[in-house]
Amino acid sequence: MSDRALVVASSEKGWHCGETAWHDDRIRPAASWHQGDTFVVPSFRSVVRGFDFARFEGIYRRSNGVWTAFLACWFAIEPWLQESVSDPRGDGALVAIRSARDAGALRTWLRAARDTVADAVRAGELSGADARERLLAGVRRRARGREVIAGCRSHE
Repeated sequence: MSDRALVVASSEKGWHCGETAWHDDRIRPAASWHQGDTFVVPSFRSVVRGFDFARFEGIYRRSNGVWTAFLACWFAIEPWLQESVSDPRGDGALVAIRSARDAGALRTWLRAARDTVADAVRAGELSGADARERLLAGVRRRARGREVIAGCRSHE
């Protein structure tokens, strides 16, 4: 992953998408993001469906004038299994964050959880799909009432 973020803002024409830098301690993008540098998609769900979890640390979403920062939780276990990584689009979940501490704690937990489920996959106790479902369930538990948006591979 990098320090990149996708910026998504709703309008009458659809959802405008652009890129900026990701900061764990921000709930909105830096002022340098310009809506003119964007492309438009029809729905926020289509943004999540095509979201590249390997490329971006998160999403800044503006809907009805309110900004929400979402940390990207990529569910790829292939690196732990010494396998090539599959298509990262839609392979994870987005979790609303409230602070840098919040983001850091979730990121640390996710690394440990991926290690644990990869061990279970190596031992033949879980399939890759089951491992991803466990990761999604764990993310939802840790979110404690915060918004969680599952990518398309997380619940296929």
